[in-house]
Amino acid sequence: MNIKVTVEFFFFQPFTQSVAQEFASLAEALATGTPVDPGFPAINLSYVNFHLQPENVLDTHPTGKPFGTVAVDRSRDQYSVGDKVNVSFWGANLRNDYLQGSSFLEVQRAVGSNWVTALDDGNWETKIHWARANHTMSLITLEWNIAPDTIAGEYRMFHRGFAKPDPISSKLEAYSGASKSFNVVTP
Repeated sequence: MNIKVTVEFFFFQPFTQSVAQEFASLAEALATGTPVDPGFPAINLSYVNFHLQPENVLDTHPTGKPFGTVAVDRSRDQYSVGDKVNVSFWGANLRNDYLQGSSFLEVQRAVGSNWVTALDDGNWETKIHWARANHTMSLITLEWNIAPDTIAGEYRMFHRGFAKPDPISSKLEAYSGASKSFNVVTP
C-alpha cells in the first residue's frame, strides 16, 4: 500500500516544522497499522495545584443577615413552564470550597413533608451567578428556567456554601439557605 500524507500548517512558531513532520509520521503509521514507539512516559503532575487567582481572604455579610439569608427574592407564588425563577442570597466566595460531590444550587420539590432535590447546578436549566456586593460581601443569585418536562408541584431554591469569616484562620464555616416556596403549574 502506498500512502502519501501531506500536512500543511499555516501558523509559524519555533517548532512548526518538527510538529508537522511528527504529525505526518503518526498519520502514516495510523493509516498503515505500523506500531509507533511510545517514547518517554508523561510526567505525573496531578499533585501540582496551580492557583492563578489570589485566595479569598475574608467573607462578611450585612449585620443581622447571616450567610444563606435571602437578599433579593424575585420569586412569585406561581410559575409556569418557560418562566424563570431568580433568588439572591447573602453568601460567600464560591472558590472557598468547590463542593465536589455536592452542589451550590438545588431546586427542591416538596414530597410530603420533605424537600427532595429535583435539579442542581449540574443541570442545563439552572445557573448560579456570583458577584461581590463590596470587597468582602457576596451575592449569590440562583436562576432556574422551568423546562417543559417539569413536574407540577411546590418548589423552593436552596443554596449552600462555605464562608471564610476570619482573615487569619483558614477555617471555613458551612452555611445554607432556602427561598420561600412557590408552585409550578404545568399545562
